[in-house]
Amino acid sequence: MTGTLDQAAAPSGRRKGFTWRRLFQGSASSSDGSQALDNYSFEVLSEEVTLLREYAQGVNRLAYSLPAGAFDRRKHSSNEECARAELSEEAMLAGGRWVELLPPGHPGIPEVKWCANRFTPYLCIDPQPDAEPAPRDYEEFIEVLRVGIPELRRLMRSGDMMLPSVATCFWALDELAQLGYL
Repeated sequence: MTGTLDQAAAPSGRRKGFTWRRLFQGSASSSDGSQALDNYSFEVLSEEVTLLREYAQGVNRLAYSLPAGAFDRRKHSSNEECARAELSEEAMLAGGRWVELLPPGHPGIPEVKWCANRFTPYLCIDPQPDAEPAPRDYEEFIEVLRVGIPELRRLMRSGDMMLPSVATCFWALDELAQLGYL
C-alpha cells in the first residue's frame, strides 16, 4: 500500500473504501459477546516491537496498529487462538510466550462508549517468523514494521496509532517491566 496518513491506495493505484460494519459484521460489532483481540509482540534480545501500518477504513487513512482481529466463533475456539491466528496472518509471526493482559474471565475492554465493541489485549514475547503464515483478508493492506521502544513511545503519542493499540502498548510495556525485560 502506498500513501500518506491522509490518503491510501492499493499497489495497483485503486482506492479502497470499506466500511467498518462490513469488516466486523457478526463479530466485534455484534451484541453476542464477541470481541476483537490486540497483540503486542516483543523480541527480548533486540527489544523491538512489531507494529503494522495499515489502511484504517473508519478514518480512511493509513494508521499504526498492533496485529488485531475479530473473534469469530465459527473459526476460533478461544480468544488466544484468535490472537495467534491474527499474529500469523498480519505480522507473519508465530509461537512465543503468550500473556493475556486482563484478569481471567474479564469480558474485554470497551473500545469507546457509543458502541458495543470490546477488545482483549495480549502480549507475545519472542515470536518467531511463521514459515506458513495464514493468508491476509482481501481488504488488508499492511506494512509490517519493527521498532524500538523509544520509537514505539513516540508513535503512541503521535495521534497516528489506533486507540486499542495504544492502550495495549501501555499494558504490555508495564507487564514487560514487571517481568524484568525493560
